[in-house]
Amino acid sequence: MSIHLLMSRNSVRNTTFSCDSLGIHYDVSRNKESGVVTVQRWDSTTDSNVFVGEFYLSWFKPDRVRMGPDGQWMSKKRFLYKEGRNPISAYVSFIGLATPIFSVKRLTLFLNRARTFEAADGTKYRWKLRWNKLQLCYASSENKGKAALVMYHRHYTAGKVSYLEVNDSSVLEALDPIIVSFLIMEKERRDRDKAAQRS
Repeated sequence: MSIHLLMSRNSVRNTTFSCDSLGIHYDVSRNKESGVVTVQRWDSTTDSNVFVGEFYLSWFKPDRVRMGPDGQWMSKKRFLYKEGRNPISAYVSFIGLATPIFSVKRLTLFLNRARTFEAADGTKYRWKLRWNKLQLCYASSENKGKAALVMYHRHYTAGKVSYLEVNDSSVLEALDPIIVSFLIMEKERRDRDKAAQRS
């Protein structure tokens, strides 16, 4: 049976994710001055919020992320990375000239929006965009083609709540980086959609 993490708002910078029956509650808020988005999780044992992570996405400054109260800021590309090689960096010598190789496979890799991150236990997860919906899967090739672990359901109509659907409860241990990475991926997807509508 799947678990629904309900969002209080359709925003990825000011919202909450909650599943009352399991005692799961995340607060997401954006500092208006710095632009940093902070994610906190309610801890039932201490009855207080615990710092999960924060991120900063900007058009003019480097994107950065930090996880955990003692975590150091890192580039977003280090936290959420694209697997494989960039086709632009692949060159061969052809008649004494460096010529880029553009194969269909490499071009697909270059245009791919999927991003991978690693949980604290070393498990790698990958966010993929399927039919304009974010889905989380295991990154390993042996799990390729299996059902999504987490799916995002976004509702645009008033009265309907957007939510993350957790299809495999084993990922609940990695929920902190899943929430932070989801917020980054969805923010970037919405920014791309807005840019495409303007052009």
